[in-house]
Amino acid sequence: MPYSSSSVFKFLSFISIIAISAFSSCKKEPVRGCMDVYSENYDSLATEDDGSCFYSFEKFEDTYSVNETCTPTSSLGYPITIHSPNGFGDTVLIENLGGLNNAIFIGLINNDQMNIPQQTQNVSGNTVTINGSGQINQNTLTISYNYNVGGSTGSCTAICTK
Repeated sequence: MPYSSSSVFKFLSFISIIAISAFSSCKKEPVRGCMDVYSENYDSLATEDDGSCFYSFEKFEDTYSVNETCTPTSSLGYPITIHSPNGFGDTVLIENLGGLNNAIFIGLINNDQMNIPQQTQNVSGNTVTINGSGQINQNTLTISYNYNVGGSTGSCTAICTK
């Protein structure tokens, strides 16, 4: 028995309404999170940035009290300041390392590690070359570095506390 055109129209209308309702009600809620691929907490599933991005260098930024032991034998206490030169990236500036006033050395950050590549500066008429590394664990940064000051060489370990 054939269906009347009015029955077919009603049936197709009903199916169309159901299909439209089903597809239009599937609007996805945004996934909030950090969308900066250079941040430590990047969320690849995020579709909306929530401002929560955190960068490795931020762990290191602060002023520290330093207790340093060097070979040949010496012990020093002094402050250092570590900060980012531009507020992003993996580079920090280390001011006063080794108790050297007016000296600023560069550190490269990778997660909890800091690399201090070899660099030379003139500090109070002396040529100073250093290189080393550091690691942060909560509020304590440990820096080990080698130095050459006017031909005198040695190595130091600096325990830096926030």
